[in-house]
Amino acid sequence: MDVTAGAARRVLDKLEIEPVVEEGLYGGFLVVDGVRVLKVHYDPRISGTVSETVMQLFRKSLRLSTGEFAALVECTLNRQKFVAILRQRGDVGSTGGLDGW
Repeated sequence: MDVTAGAARRVLDKLEIEPVVEEGLYGGFLVVDGVRVLKVHYDPRISGTVSETVMQLFRKSLRLSTGEFAALVECTLNRQKFVAILRQRGDVGSTGGLDGW
């Protein structure tokens, strides 16, 4: 799946990812109910089409299947549905936070 840097940034905005930059490392967190629940891997310096390797790291950090990630990029999956998927799988507790964290 070819994804542009602009589409990746729209995903970050849609999910309201809290950006974090530390010592040249880029990423962010999905915050649910005031709790950081997922560490998301991305690099805002990328332009053009994002490499398949980077896109797979981004997708996996969101804990999505390939099809679910495509739906997110194509704007058929919103933040509310995304969090519901994570809760259904037990990746996010019912009150926010990662189960087991």
